[in-house]
Amino acid sequence: MNPTESFIVTHFNEVVSLIIAAALGWAGKAFYATIQEQKALKKAVKALLHDRLYQSCRYYIQQGYVDSEGLTNVGLVYEAYHELKGNGTGTNLYERMTALPLREDHIA
Repeated sequence: MNPTESFIVTHFNEVVSLIIAAALGWAGKAFYATIQEQKALKKAVKALLHDRLYQSCRYYIQQGYVDSEGLTNVGLVYEAYHELKGNGTGTNLYERMTALPLREDHIA
């Protein structure tokens, strides 16, 4: 048996342990990076939904009424925002908008 083979046989457990530790370290780092990216994406989506909710609700509140299509559209945005644990400002605006009179504008 040559010295290299002798070393591998003698230190097989250490070599395997080092390989496993390196693989687990790499996997853990990759998993952590994925978790951080998912958190950032969730935060970005929530911010975009909040902005869209804010803009839409402000439009209808300033207009003084809402039509059924607008109510449905904003409702879908609000549901997604709420499921992402959006804050109370979005809910407040949505409730103010849904309290508006319902009026249909028919486009010719």
